[in-house]
Amino acid sequence: MGAVSRWGYPTELFEKVDIMAEVQDETTAPKKIGVCQKGYIMPNGETSRSTHPEAVALGFKFGNGKTETVELGKFPADIELQLNWFGRSEKFGNFYAGATGDADKAHEMFLTGRENLANGEWSERGGGEGERPSMVVDAVVAALEAAGETVDEGRKATIHEKVKTKEGRKAALANPAINAEYERVRAAKAKAKADAAKKAAKEEGADLSAF
Repeated sequence: MGAVSRWGYPTELFEKVDIMAEVQDETTAPKKIGVCQKGYIMPNGETSRSTHPEAVALGFKFGNGKTETVELGKFPADIELQLNWFGRSEKFGNFYAGATGDADKAHEMFLTGRENLANGEWSERGGGEGERPSMVVDAVVAALEAAGETVDEGRKATIHEKVKTKEGRKAALANPAINAEYERVRAAKAKAKADAAKKAAKEEGADLSAF
């Protein structure tokens, strides 16, 4: 075995993956990495840019050629817990990163992202975009009931399983009846938001003199 990193992983691991090595294309000479490149080290020694439940360590390769690794369980218990909470804070905060100042949209994106995680669906970036699973379930149930069918808890659970993934939700909303119910709920939410804004403006006595 050649040189090893601080915590025992062979430094050769970092050379196996393009993102951890020098970059070269057809028109330019090799470029050194920036200040640092990081990746998730897998059990087979390869490094992934995306997180994975089977990862055994985080790998860092610095622009000066030095490499370091970080494993779970190597810090005091309270620090491990704080690292856990910090990671959750970052992930849940990423859900609503695209809300652009709209608190209602941010809340909806948060709920969507949280439901996706609860359903076992992981997204490396964002995760709060798209349709909220529970809203699609409600739309399917509403469409079935409008068609005269009965939906008990068992059937509702089956529907939930079918729309847990993005593909499942897309397939459900491709049905005109289900999509209509989904849009009806969205429209109702938009109306409620507009009514609340109108009420607030009336109570606050909005000054329009500048216009």
